[in-house]
Amino acid sequence: MAETGSDLATAYVDGPPAPFALPVLNAPSAAVCTQAWARWGGFLLHSVVPPDVCDQLVQALNTRIVAADAADRSAPWPTGFADRLIASGSAVVPFWDPTVAAALPPTERLMRLGHQLQQLPEVAQLLRRPEILGSLGTVMQAPELVDCVLIDKVPGGTVQFGTHQDAWYLLSEPDTLVSLQIALDDADEANGCLRVQGKPEREPLTCRAVLGAQGWKTTQESQPPPPDAEVPPLVMPRGSVLLYHGRAWHGSRVNKSGRHRRVIVAQFKEASSRWLPENWLAAPPDGFPSWR
Repeated sequence: MAETGSDLATAYVDGPPAPFALPVLNAPSAAVCTQAWARWGGFLLHSVVPPDVCDQLVQALNTRIVAADAADRSAPWPTGFADRLIASGSAVVPFWDPTVAAALPPTERLMRLGHQLQQLPEVAQLLRRPEILGSLGTVMQAPELVDCVLIDKVPGGTVQFGTHQDAWYLLSEPDTLVSLQIALDDADEANGCLRVQGKPEREPLTCRAVLGAQGWKTTQESQPPPPDAEVPPLVMPRGSVLLYHGRAWHGSRVNKSGRHRRVIVAQFKEASSRWLPENWLAAPPDGFPSWR
Protein backbone atom coordinates (compact mmCIF):
# COMPACT_ATOMS: atom_id res chain seq x y z
CA MET A 1 0.00 0.00 0.00
CA ALA A 2 1.38 3.42 -0.91
CA GLU A 3 2.56 5.71 1.86
CA THR A 4 0.39 8.67 0.84
CA GLY A 5 0.20 11.72 3.05
CA SER A 6 3.55 10.94 4.67
CA ASP A 7 7.13 12.16 4.33
CA LEU A 8 7.93 8.50 3.69
CA ALA A 9 6.21 8.70 0.31
CA THR A 10 9.23 10.41 -1.27
CA ALA A 11 11.92 8.95 0.96
CA TYR A 12 12.09 5.37 -0.32
CA VAL A 13 14.85 4.36 -2.68
CA ASP A 14 12.86 1.54 -4.32
CA GLY A 15 9.32 2.09 -3.11
CA PRO A 16 7.67 0.78 0.06
CA PRO A 17 9.38 -2.33 1.43
CA ALA A 18 8.02 -5.79 0.76
CA PRO A 19 6.84 -7.93 3.68
CA PHE A 20 9.64 -8.63 6.18
CA ALA A 21 11.99 -6.14 4.43
CA LEU A 22 13.46 -3.00 5.95
CA PRO A 23 12.96 0.33 4.18
CA VAL A 24 15.85 1.84 2.25
CA LEU A 25 15.78 5.61 2.68
CA ASN A 26 17.42 8.25 0.53
CA ALA A 27 18.73 11.36 2.35
CA PRO A 28 15.80 11.38 4.78
CA SER A 29 14.94 13.89 7.46
CA ALA A 30 14.92 13.04 11.16
CA ALA A 31 11.12 12.78 10.96
CA VAL A 32 11.33 10.20 8.18
CA CYS A 33 13.84 8.10 10.16
CA THR A 34 11.61 8.25 13.22
CA GLN A 35 8.58 7.14 11.19
CA ALA A 36 10.50 4.28 9.57
CA TRP A 37 11.81 3.13 12.95
CA ALA A 38 8.30 3.08 14.39
CA ARG A 39 6.93 1.12 11.41
CA TRP A 40 9.71 -1.42 10.82
CA GLY A 41 12.14 -1.29 13.75
CA GLY A 42 15.02 -0.34 11.48
CA PHE A 43 16.10 1.28 8.21
CA LEU A 44 18.99 1.50 5.77
CA LEU A 45 20.53 4.79 4.64
CA HIS A 46 22.52 4.98 1.41
CA SER A 47 25.63 7.12 0.78
CA VAL A 48 26.24 8.20 4.37
CA VAL A 49 30.02 7.59 4.52
CA PRO A 50 32.01 8.72 1.45
CA PRO A 51 33.80 5.96 -0.50
CA ASP A 52 37.24 7.46 0.13
CA VAL A 53 36.60 7.38 3.89
CA CYS A 54 35.67 3.69 3.63
CA ASP A 55 38.83 2.96 1.64
CA GLN A 56 41.06 4.83 4.10
CA LEU A 57 39.54 2.97 7.03
CA VAL A 58 40.01 -0.42 5.34
CA GLN A 59 43.69 0.42 4.75
CA ALA A 60 44.14 1.53 8.37
CA LEU A 61 42.39 -1.58 9.69
CA ASN A 62 44.47 -3.85 7.45
CA THR A 63 47.59 -2.38 9.06
CA ARG A 64 46.06 -3.08 12.48
CA ILE A 65 45.18 -6.65 11.48
CA VAL A 66 48.73 -7.41 10.35
CA ALA A 67 50.06 -6.01 13.63
CA ALA A 68 47.47 -7.97 15.61
CA ASP A 69 48.55 -11.18 13.88
CA ALA A 70 52.21 -10.54 14.75
CA ALA A 71 51.32 -9.76 18.37
CA ASP A 72 49.07 -12.81 18.58
CA ARG A 73 51.91 -15.05 17.47
CA SER A 74 54.41 -13.62 19.96
CA ALA A 75 52.11 -13.36 22.98
CA PRO A 76 48.83 -15.01 22.05
CA TRP A 77 45.50 -14.13 23.53
CA PRO A 78 43.75 -17.06 25.23
CA THR A 79 42.97 -19.78 22.72
CA GLY A 80 39.63 -20.80 24.24
CA PHE A 81 36.77 -18.96 22.59
CA ALA A 82 35.09 -17.94 25.84
CA ASP A 83 38.31 -16.55 27.37
CA ARG A 84 39.19 -14.75 24.17
CA LEU A 85 35.73 -13.25 23.90
CA ILE A 86 35.85 -12.01 27.49
CA ALA A 87 39.28 -10.47 26.84
CA SER A 88 37.81 -8.62 23.86
CA GLY A 89 35.31 -6.92 26.14
CA SER A 90 38.00 -4.45 27.20
CA ALA A 91 40.48 -4.64 24.30
CA VAL A 92 40.81 -4.99 20.54
CA VAL A 93 41.28 -8.73 20.00
CA PRO A 94 41.57 -10.58 16.66
CA PHE A 95 39.47 -13.64 15.89
CA TRP A 96 40.71 -15.78 13.01
CA ASP A 97 38.44 -17.70 10.64
CA PRO A 98 39.16 -21.40 11.25
CA THR A 99 37.70 -22.39 7.90
CA VAL A 100 40.40 -20.75 5.72
CA ALA A 101 44.03 -21.77 5.25
CA ALA A 102 46.34 -20.70 8.07
CA ALA A 103 49.05 -19.85 5.51
CA LEU A 104 47.00 -16.99 4.05
CA PRO A 105 47.87 -13.38 4.97
CA PRO A 106 46.16 -12.22 8.17
CA THR A 107 43.87 -9.86 6.26
CA GLU A 108 42.48 -12.92 4.44
CA ARG A 109 41.98 -14.94 7.66
CA LEU A 110 40.33 -12.43 9.97
CA MET A 111 36.80 -13.22 11.12
CA ARG A 112 36.37 -10.27 13.46
CA LEU A 113 38.36 -7.64 15.30
CA GLY A 114 36.80 -6.44 18.50
CA HIS A 115 34.94 -5.89 20.63
CA GLN A 116 36.11 -2.45 21.73
CA LEU A 117 37.12 -1.22 18.30
CA GLN A 118 36.23 2.36 19.24
CA GLN A 119 39.56 2.40 21.11
CA LEU A 120 41.17 2.85 17.68
CA PRO A 121 41.17 6.59 16.85
CA GLU A 122 40.22 6.04 13.22
CA VAL A 123 37.13 4.03 14.22
CA ALA A 124 36.10 6.50 16.93
CA GLN A 125 36.42 9.29 14.37
CA LEU A 126 34.13 7.41 11.98
CA LEU A 127 31.51 6.81 14.67
CA ARG A 128 31.66 10.48 15.70
CA ARG A 129 30.91 11.75 12.19
CA PRO A 130 27.88 14.09 12.32
CA GLU A 131 25.98 11.92 9.84
CA ILE A 132 26.38 8.87 12.10
CA LEU A 133 25.47 10.72 15.28
CA GLY A 134 22.51 12.34 13.55
CA SER A 135 21.14 8.99 12.37
CA LEU A 136 21.59 7.44 15.80
CA GLY A 137 19.93 10.42 17.43
CA THR A 138 16.71 9.80 15.53
CA VAL A 139 16.13 6.52 17.39
CA MET A 140 17.84 7.03 20.77
CA GLN A 141 17.73 9.74 23.41
CA ALA A 142 20.95 9.13 25.37
CA PRO A 143 23.00 6.41 23.63
CA GLU A 144 25.94 4.72 25.33
CA LEU A 145 28.35 2.67 23.22
CA VAL A 146 28.77 -0.82 24.67
CA ASP A 147 30.37 -2.83 21.87
CA CYS A 148 32.14 -2.21 18.56
CA VAL A 149 33.60 -4.79 16.18
CA LEU A 150 34.83 -5.23 12.62
CA ILE A 151 33.23 -8.28 11.01
CA ASP A 152 34.84 -9.58 7.85
CA LYS A 153 33.40 -12.38 5.75
CA VAL A 154 36.58 -13.28 3.91
CA PRO A 155 36.52 -15.00 0.51
CA GLY A 156 36.50 -18.76 0.98
CA GLY A 157 35.35 -18.64 4.60
CA THR A 158 32.30 -20.59 5.64
CA VAL A 159 31.60 -18.95 9.00
CA GLN A 160 28.13 -17.46 9.07
CA PHE A 161 25.70 -16.06 11.60
CA GLY A 162 22.43 -17.93 12.00
CA THR A 163 19.24 -15.98 12.51
CA HIS A 164 19.24 -14.45 15.98
CA GLN A 165 18.46 -11.40 18.11
CA ASP A 166 21.39 -9.25 19.27
CA ALA A 167 19.71 -8.71 22.62
CA TRP A 168 20.37 -12.39 23.37
CA TYR A 169 23.99 -11.53 24.07
CA LEU A 170 23.93 -7.93 25.34
CA LEU A 171 21.56 -7.77 28.27
CA SER A 172 20.02 -4.65 29.75
CA GLU A 173 16.83 -3.82 31.64
CA PRO A 174 14.78 -2.45 30.11
CA ASP A 175 16.10 -3.76 26.81
CA THR A 176 17.05 -0.71 24.73
CA LEU A 177 19.74 -2.23 22.51
CA VAL A 178 20.27 -0.66 19.08
CA SER A 179 22.70 -2.00 16.47
CA LEU A 180 24.35 0.28 13.92
CA GLN A 181 26.28 -1.11 10.96
CA ILE A 182 28.51 0.69 8.47
CA ALA A 183 29.31 -1.15 5.23
CA LEU A 184 32.95 -0.77 4.21
CA ASP A 185 32.42 -2.96 1.12
CA ASP A 186 29.47 -3.50 -1.17
CA ALA A 187 27.39 -6.21 0.51
CA ASP A 188 25.04 -8.34 -1.55
CA GLU A 189 23.65 -11.85 -1.65
CA ALA A 190 26.83 -13.26 -3.23
CA ASN A 191 29.15 -12.20 -0.41
CA GLY A 192 26.77 -12.94 2.44
CA CYS A 193 24.83 -9.76 3.15
CA LEU A 194 22.41 -9.53 6.08
CA ARG A 195 18.78 -10.55 6.11
CA VAL A 196 16.95 -8.40 8.68
CA GLN A 197 13.29 -8.93 9.48
CA GLY A 198 11.50 -5.60 9.46
CA LYS A 199 8.37 -5.57 11.61
CA PRO A 200 6.51 -2.76 13.36
CA GLU A 201 6.30 -4.52 16.72
CA ARG A 202 9.22 -5.66 18.80
CA GLU A 203 9.36 -9.42 19.08
CA PRO A 204 9.68 -11.01 22.52
CA LEU A 205 13.24 -11.71 23.60
CA THR A 206 13.27 -15.44 22.96
CA CYS A 207 16.28 -16.29 25.10
CA ARG A 208 19.21 -14.93 27.06
CA ALA A 209 22.72 -16.15 26.38
CA VAL A 210 25.29 -16.27 29.20
CA LEU A 211 28.90 -17.12 28.49
CA GLY A 212 30.49 -19.89 30.54
CA ALA A 213 33.67 -21.94 30.40
CA GLN A 214 32.07 -24.35 27.93
CA GLY A 215 30.62 -21.62 25.71
CA TRP A 216 27.17 -20.08 25.52
CA LYS A 217 24.40 -21.27 27.79
CA THR A 218 20.97 -20.12 26.73
CA THR A 219 17.50 -20.26 28.15
CA GLN A 220 14.91 -22.18 26.19
CA GLU A 221 13.75 -20.32 23.10
CA SER A 222 10.03 -19.59 23.24
CA GLN A 223 9.70 -19.33 19.46
CA PRO A 224 11.82 -20.30 16.45
CA PRO A 225 13.33 -17.64 14.20
CA PRO A 226 11.42 -16.82 11.03
CA PRO A 227 12.38 -18.90 7.99
CA ASP A 228 15.28 -17.35 6.10
CA ALA A 229 13.44 -17.73 2.82
CA GLU A 230 10.85 -15.15 3.88
CA VAL A 231 13.43 -12.45 4.63
CA PRO A 232 14.97 -10.84 1.53
CA PRO A 233 18.71 -10.09 1.34
CA LEU A 234 19.52 -6.54 2.40
CA VAL A 235 21.90 -5.14 -0.20
CA MET A 236 24.18 -2.53 1.39
CA PRO A 237 26.35 -0.45 -0.96
CA ARG A 238 29.67 0.69 0.49
CA GLY A 239 29.13 3.65 2.82
CA SER A 240 25.58 2.61 3.78
CA VAL A 241 24.44 2.80 7.41
CA LEU A 242 21.98 0.31 8.86
CA LEU A 243 20.08 0.71 12.13
CA TYR A 244 17.86 -1.90 13.77
CA HIS A 245 16.73 -2.65 17.32
CA GLY A 246 18.19 -5.46 19.37
CA ARG A 247 15.17 -7.74 19.06
CA ALA A 248 15.06 -7.68 15.26
CA TRP A 249 15.63 -11.15 13.82
CA HIS A 250 18.62 -11.16 11.47
CA GLY A 251 21.35 -13.37 10.10
CA SER A 252 23.48 -13.95 7.02
CA ARG A 253 24.73 -16.71 4.77
CA VAL A 254 28.10 -17.84 3.48
CA ASN A 255 30.27 -15.58 1.33
CA LYS A 256 30.29 -17.35 -2.02
CA SER A 257 32.14 -14.59 -3.87
CA GLY A 258 35.79 -13.62 -4.22
CA ARG A 259 35.13 -10.35 -2.37
CA HIS A 260 35.32 -9.34 1.28
CA ARG A 261 32.22 -8.27 3.19
CA ARG A 262 33.56 -5.92 5.86
CA VAL A 263 31.25 -4.07 8.20
CA ILE A 264 31.70 -2.03 11.37
CA VAL A 265 29.08 -3.02 13.96
CA ALA A 266 28.51 -0.71 16.93
CA GLN A 267 25.89 -1.44 19.56
CA PHE A 268 24.32 1.01 21.96
CA LYS A 269 21.97 1.10 24.92
CA GLU A 270 20.09 3.97 26.50
CA ALA A 271 21.85 5.50 29.49
CA SER A 272 18.72 4.85 31.55
CA SER A 273 18.96 1.05 31.06
CA ARG A 274 20.69 -1.10 33.69
CA TRP A 275 23.51 -3.30 32.40
CA LEU A 276 22.98 -6.79 33.79
CA PRO A 277 25.86 -8.41 35.71
CA GLU A 278 25.56 -11.73 33.86
CA ASN A 279 26.74 -10.11 30.62
CA TRP A 280 29.92 -11.55 29.09
CA LEU A 281 30.98 -7.95 28.48
CA ALA A 282 31.50 -6.16 31.81
CA ALA A 283 30.64 -2.49 32.09
CA PRO A 284 33.69 -0.23 32.60
CA PRO A 285 34.14 1.07 36.16
CA ASP A 286 33.10 4.56 35.08
CA GLY A 287 30.30 3.33 32.81
CA PHE A 288 29.93 3.08 29.05
CA PRO A 289 30.86 6.16 27.03
CA SER A 290 28.09 8.57 26.03
CA TRP A 291 27.73 8.79 22.26
CA ARG A 292 25.86 12.00 21.46
